[in-house]
Amino acid sequence: MELEGLVSKRRDRPYRAGKCPDWIKVKNGKHPSIDRVKEAFA
Repeated sequence: MELEGLVSKRRDRPYRAGKCPDWIKVKNGKHPSIDRVKEAFA
């Protein structure tokens, strides 16, 4: 599917919209956007 990453929520936490520490974004290291991120921080 060539996804950039996934967003997951901790199972033991209630749903809350917006940014909070219960949501975790996991990047796909093989997606082309990772190369742009690496270049930006190099």
